[in-house]
Amino acid sequence: MQFRRPVLRLLPLLPLLAFPQVVFAETVAEPAASDVSVPGEEESIGARSDEILVVGSRLIGTVDAAQPPLVTLNEADIASYGASSLTELLAAVAPQTGSGRGRGGGRPVILMNGQRISNFREMQGFSPEAVRRMEVLPEEVALRYGFPPNQRVINFILKDSFSSRTIDGEYNLPTRGGFADSEATFSLLRIKGPSRINLNAYVEDTSLLTESERGIVQPAGSAPRVVGDPDPAGFRSLIADSRDFGVNGSWSTGLGEKGLAGSISANASFARNDSRSLSGLDSFVLEAPGGSSALHTLGDP
Repeated sequence: MQFRRPVLRLLPLLPLLAFPQVVFAETVAEPAASDVSVPGEEESIGARSDEILVVGSRLIGTVDAAQPPLVTLNEADIASYGASSLTELLAAVAPQTGSGRGRGGGRPVILMNGQRISNFREMQGFSPEAVRRMEVLPEEVALRYGFPPNQRVINFILKDSFSSRTIDGEYNLPTRGGFADSEATFSLLRIKGPSRINLNAYVEDTSLLTESERGIVQPAGSAPRVVGDPDPAGFRSLIADSRDFGVNGSWSTGLGEKGLAGSISANASFARNDSRSLSGLDSFVLEAPGGSSALHTLGDP
């Protein structure tokens, strides 16, 4: 019994010991398909492995010039300046856009999507968030747009679709009182492909400030000497009472495929200014028969 029990335990393991040997022999005997080489295949694969194919397209709105841009700012770079308008952005990058060539050079040429703008009012109120890329090109590029080669060229590449509405308000009051001024601005910008609409409006108001509200000392002999006459200092203004109102609107659209074959633009503006200032009171000298005199002022400024 002691001899048979180990033998019976080993009998079921005999097929398992033999089976892996057969499988291993079959795996080694059959070659894989990848191991079979074709004459000339290694040379062709080696020749293609050194080739890199890049397929891309030029960003719409860039200037096709032989001279590369001197400065290129993307959206993150533009946002880092913290400018609220393109006017503030241009002031921030002025050291990089000014030119020292020739006489009277310095002020750059402004382009929108690689095309000239009719006037600076087209970009008034433009939000920097509408710009995809800003390029500063050398002076030689200005010749292509009819400008002398002593100005650098700034090209704003706008986003294909963008819309914004902005309202700003401001109220100022001095610590000593007497007057106040306020200002409110509104801007609307809409970009749809090669077309864009820009509308801006502003209202400004400043109240009157007179000499009497600031304690201005009048020269000797200018104060009235007749009882009941008004003080002229209350009718002489240091700051005029004024109101300003203005509206500016521009529309532009590109021509041809993708708007790259020129553009049509229209611009209209309206402004009104009302101002009222006081220069004092009419006065004259009263003389008595005895030779005494007194300064008399009238009540209307």
